[in-house]
Amino acid sequence: MPQAEPAGTALIVDDSVLSCQVLAGAVEELGFRAVTANSAADALQFLAQWAAGVDLVISDVVMPDADGFDLMDRLHGLYPDLPVVLMTAHASVDLVIKAIKRRALDVLVKPIAPEALAVTLRTAMERRDLLSEERGLLDTLRRTVDQQNAQLHTRMQSLERHRVDEENEHAKLKRLFEQVQDIKEEWESTMDCVADMVLLVDPEGRLKRCNQALRSFTGLGYRELIGADCRAMLVANGLVPVEFVSGIELHHPASDRWFVYKEAPFASNKDKPIPGTVITIHDTTQLKRAQTALEASYQKLQDTQAQVVQSEKLATIGQLTAGMAHEINNPVGFVTSNLNTLNKYVDRLTSFIQGQTDIVGRTAPPSAKAEIADLRRALKVDYILADVRKLLTESLDGTARVTKIVKDMGSFSRVDKGERTATELSECIEQGVGIVWNELKYKVTLVRDFGDVPKVPCNAQQLQQVVMNLLVNASHAMEKPGTITLTTRLDGPWAVIRVADTGKGIAPEHLARVFEPFFTTKEAGKGTGLGLSISFDIVKQHGGDLSVTSTVGVGTTFTIRLPLNPEPVASGPGPA
Repeated sequence: MPQAEPAGTALIVDDSVLSCQVLAGAVEELGFRAVTANSAADALQFLAQWAAGVDLVISDVVMPDADGFDLMDRLHGLYPDLPVVLMTAHASVDLVIKAIKRRALDVLVKPIAPEALAVTLRTAMERRDLLSEERGLLDTLRRTVDQQNAQLHTRMQSLERHRVDEENEHAKLKRLFEQVQDIKEEWESTMDCVADMVLLVDPEGRLKRCNQALRSFTGLGYRELIGADCRAMLVANGLVPVEFVSGIELHHPASDRWFVYKEAPFASNKDKPIPGTVITIHDTTQLKRAQTALEASYQKLQDTQAQVVQSEKLATIGQLTAGMAHEINNPVGFVTSNLNTLNKYVDRLTSFIQGQTDIVGRTAPPSAKAEIADLRRALKVDYILADVRKLLTESLDGTARVTKIVKDMGSFSRVDKGERTATELSECIEQGVGIVWNELKYKVTLVRDFGDVPKVPCNAQQLQQVVMNLLVNASHAMEKPGTITLTTRLDGPWAVIRVADTGKGIAPEHLARVFEPFFTTKEAGKGTGLGLSISFDIVKQHGGDLSVTSTVGVGTTFTIRLPLNPEPVASGPGPA
């Protein structure tokens, strides 16, 4: 089957051999003949011999020896009727306008779409045919009319070319405007996919542009939002900061969502700046909730750590106290036994001396009685007999006190199994006082005001620890000798214990923090800040409440309220 005659010949000029080959293939698929040149010089050399056989030149804009515009200018000068099409990978409005002004037939954007290439080739061939027809007409007219008609025809031909150029330019501008519209729509669609609210406001704070996120948040349409006062609109929709400052955090109470508000200056370009502000409102709700959960976990970890530290501390103290109580009990036991035996011996010695004195008084001569009386006075036998009774009584009283202290220590050191039993508050408090009395006795006058309070279901060891902490803290708060008053009262279904001191008091700014773990106003190394925190947790675990009132320079009162009928406590580790 004979091959169809090519519709025309296109010269392709590109410094890339591969690009030339690809475009040549596309041209030939559209029924045209394609020849290639890899530089402007090669193209001019080819046209010098074969210009008559070339219907169209397609040239790349960027080439090493001369760009497409320079080649097009030279071709227009050498071959005025030869149409030139420019192609580029970086199309812009400025480049298209420049090409139109320099009389390019068209501008193709790489990669070149087959449809666009077909339109360009068809336009070039139509232009070729048109020019061919016009040349024939001119020849006929030149043969049939005189010089004036020839001049008129030339003018008309010039006007016709101008009209065609204007139509071509109009078509190119139309395509350009369509491209700009497509880009605008693509960018708006892109911004609508952004989860953050994005706003563009003018210098007066009126809204000029916004994305779908803001429309969804406010429930308003685009036309309703444009021109609105931006900040008033945000406030009307529940975002109410103290002041709109870039970086501020906003809260939306209706949905309990959190946002970060940021501003950035806006200008369209350096040549024609359009002042305004770009605002972004970023949803940080998930981050805020994660942060809150993390803070709660951290606080729980601190509380748990405090409880573990105190538990270990009490366990160590308990073991030490139990050991000390055991070791002290033995010597105190035989000292007490020996003192009681000595007391009996003194009774016998006293009876013997008194009997001996009576016998000597009845039988001895006066000189011997006088000598014995002088010796008795010199040795102060009567004083010794009277004083030894006092010494033995005081010693036995001392050993009794040591025995009571050891008993209290043994009670404190019992293994805490978290069990609650009905406890006499006054006895529990007295045991705690006995343990810390050495800390108090030199500068504290202890006043006891115990009321008629029934037994309270509690863990006696833990309650002792609370009382001991409060007593020691009260002692440390006294810069000079003062008074601590221990009070127990019945208040309806509550048993109340008050520990009041006449110390220096607590500053108002510290009063709200006294129960925080690790908070202390003592010097470094003199306090851990755990005592009151642990005491607070112990009372809370008992279903009660620990509160404080204080006046600087007057004193402080801690109040413990314990339920007489506490609610059952869930199983699990409690405070130490």
